Formats: sequence, C-alpha cells, structure tokens
Amino acid sequence: MLRDALSYPRRDNSWRTVVIGGLLTFFWWIFFVPIFIVSGYSVHVLRSSALGEAEAPRFDDWGHLLVDGLKAFVIYFAYGSVPFLIAFVALSGTMFEGGVNGGAVAIVNLPQLIALVSGVLIITMAALIPIALTNFALEDRLGAAFEFRTIVNAATTGDYIKAVLSSILIGVLGSVVFLIGVSIYTTISTEGYWLLLEIITGTPDPTPDRISTLEFVLAVIDYVGMAVVASFVGLYVLMAIYHLLGQECATALVDDSSSSLLKSS
Repeated sequence: MLRDALSYPRRDNSWRTVVIGGLLTFFWWIFFVPIFIVSGYSVHVLRSSALGEAEAPRFDDWGHLLVDGLKAFVIYFAYGSVPFLIAFVALSGTMFEGGVNGGAVAIVNLPQLIALVSGVLIITMAALIPIALTNFALEDRLGAAFEFRTIVNAATTGDYIKAVLSSILIGVLGSVVFLIGVSIYTTISTEGYWLLLEIITGTPDPTPDRISTLEFVLAVIDYVGMAVVASFVGLYVLMAIYHLLGQECATALVDDSSSSLLKSS
C-alpha cells in the first residue's frame, strides 16, 4: 500500500506532472488562481485512482481543472466550516447563558470541552473530505459530495481507516524530507553567503551596511528556496496520499453501491 502510493508520482512521465504541479503550487500566492488548478488536479487524481488507472493524470485540460478546483473549494469550505460553526454556536450560547444568569456557568471548563469536540470534528471532517471529493469526481455532480449516508458508510470501513492512517505516515515522511531539504539548502546558502560576501566586497571584513544589504537579499533567496522545496515536496505528497485514498474510496464506495461509474466499470 505505502510502496505503491510513494511510487505513484514517479511512474512513467509523471515527473513532468510533478514539476508543473510544483510550479503552480509555488506561484499560487502570487496569482491565486493556480491553487484552484492544483485542487482540481487532486480531484482528478482521486478519480483516476478510484477507477484503477495506474498512471497519474496530466495537467492538460486546464479549464476542467479550474472548474473542478472551484467546486472542490466549495466542498473543502463546507466540510471545514462545520467544526467552527458548532464551536461558534456553542460559545455564543454559553456567553448568552452567562449574561442571563449573571455570569454563572453551569459546566466547568466548557470552552476546553468545546475545543476538544471541535478538534474531534476537524479530524472527522478531514477524513470525510477525500470520500466526498471522490464521490463528486465519479458522479460529476457537486451534490454527490454531500450524500452523507454514503460518505459516512464508506468512511467507516476498515480498509479506508487503514488508508487514512497510512496517509498520515506519508505526510510525516514528507515533512521529514522537507526538513532535510531545507537543512541542506540552508547549509549551502550559508556557506555561499560568506563566499559571495567576500567576492562582492573584495574583503573578508566588509562594512556593516554592505553586510545588511546582502543579508536582506540572501534572506529573500532563502525564503524562496524553502518555498520551492515545500511546493514540490507538498505536490509529491499530495499525489501519493490522494492516490492511496482514491483507491480505498473506490473499494468503500463499491461496497456501499453508491457510484454508478464504479458499478459500471
């Protein structure tokens, strides 16, 4: 399971896809639109993996990717807002009750309890989102992402729970790779800083103003370098996790007999 997921982004010509996706992820904070294209691509990964396709989809139908990405954003927002809405309503009710009863609160540590429940709901919604996205991708209808009985039934299968735990492990491995990459990059940039400083100033003991100017330039370069590493590692991890979850979503949805596309394939 893990080996298949981790090798998925490297199959055939998928490196080209990783490069394109990494660049889109990197530039999203400048143009904003690329993040929707990447979100749409994640939907396509879920769909192709659910249908048993071995190769990763390509960045080719840009309009379709953008539209699916916008719909995926709606799904993310709808599921992600549930814990915060519940916490807001609960806290508002507590404040109202406290105002009515002169500040008396019947439940001790109620804010902590609300925070705990909200945390559990956040984890639950995060586990449901891939199935909601997969059902949406397979049915090609936004409403399919909100067929809650189907989604909850699929999420409670043993294989899907194992896939979620495996995806967490992939995320941890991705974080380790990111930290290693940043450490290597920082070491190289630090050594390069002193070398470049001596080349530009012509002396190993430059004036403070020249040091501050060069430090600012290299700080920007460091930031860009870390953002590049995060973008490409993040895209690789996203492809691996969504491939794994897409496969298990397919099994869970077939067991629930919900997807017409899966049943016909």
